Amino acid sequence: FVRSGMKVKVGQPLLKVNNNDAIEREIGNLNRLIRDKTSKIDKLIEQIELSRLDLAGVLSVRRKTENLRQQEQIKLKSYQAIAQSNLDSALAKAKSLTVQQQTTQKEVKRFEEILHEGVISQQILETKTAKLAQLTADLIAAKQAVKIAQTAVNSVQLGNFYNGNNLVGNLSSLTAEATELDERVQLARRKISFWERSRQRQTLAIQKLEQQKQS
Repeated sequence: FVRSGMKVKVGQPLLKVNNNDAIEREIGNLNRLIRDKTSKIDKLIEQIELSRLDLAGVLSVRRKTENLRQQEQIKLKSYQAIAQSNLDSALAKAKSLTVQQQTTQKEVKRFEEILHEGVISQQILETKTAKLAQLTADLIAAKQAVKIAQTAVNSVQLGNFYNGNNLVGNLSSLTAEATELDERVQLARRKISFWERSRQRQTLAIQKLEQQKQS
């Protein structure tokens, strides 16, 4: 090759370009990028596994909650039938007492009108009046029973029921919990999908870098 001060002939090579250093630097840069992306993939895999574990745990709790909710629905149907039956009985009793009270009230009024004619005695009137008072008291109690029975029916419709001593029933809370768990399931699945896509992008990037090394 030509050095300073030498005569140059036609066609003689003037210099030799050495690209080895540049190539090695480029390969080194590509290797660093590959290592960096490989590290990112490892972290993404860890995130994916953690998200899958979280999803598995949430799904387990969701299944248990759903089982409890279904059991509560079965109990609720039973209590709905009982509550409606109690309401029907209370309404029927109140209706019967209303008819009896109205009939007796008319009888008392009529007896009061004919008492002075000597057709009936004072004792009969007093007996009928006492009966009217009792029927009136019974009707008041029956109407109160109707209100209580109607309240029980309304409570059952909301997922609560009376077990004889206390107001119980967890359907509303279990339904709310199931809804919250469903949202957590969807969130966990979205996270997994996001991490998976990120890992795929990093994997493709590594493949392209490897191809650059080969070219």
